[in-house]
Amino acid sequence: MVKLRFFAIFLCLCFLFPGMVACKAENPENTIKAFLDAAKEYDHETLLRFVFTDDTDVFFWGLNEKQFLVYSDSLAHSSSFRLFYRFCAKKLSYQIKESHVDGDHATVVVSCQYVNGQDAIYELYNDTLYTMTLKQLNGTLDPNTDYYDATIVERISADNENFLTATVTISCEYTDHGWKVLWNDILTEVITSCLFLNEISEAP
Repeated sequence: MVKLRFFAIFLCLCFLFPGMVACKAENPENTIKAFLDAAKEYDHETLLRFVFTDDTDVFFWGLNEKQFLVYSDSLAHSSSFRLFYRFCAKKLSYQIKESHVDGDHATVVVSCQYVNGQDAIYELYNDTLYTMTLKQLNGTLDPNTDYYDATIVERISADNENFLTATVTISCEYTDHGWKVLWNDILTEVITSCLFLNEISEAP
């Protein structure tokens, strides 16, 4: 009987004060998990929902939201490059170490392991150039073959990437829509496996 009475009171609180109940249920760690899980799935549209911004016209990296979504989908490269990006993204792993909440502000410390995509790209270019040079010398170079794409496919099949590790302190801000991630440069490196570091200056 006591349990039923308590449950009835709890339901009343949910209906009368939904904001209070939701506030207690939310925490910055869950936001970070959802944010990084979206990054792992190459789901940038979902990822952006967890990022704090007080100006919808200017998003992180100097891009507005539409520019970022278009750019992250095209990457000014081939479909094979996008496939490689997704391949690297899924390799991201993380572990939340600790979190601290101070009113509407919070910090979450996360240990991350991610593909060293920048070195991988250099190796892809070098391998492609080497292959094309050999074929040019022995007369088997096919002008209709995209050797860069072929090298990427081989790289994914080999599945032996090098990894970087970083301990990232992520700041969060509580808003009317829950906890939001405050962007920083190290997040760019982690969630894109360093692949955006040389590309972002060419964004539309």
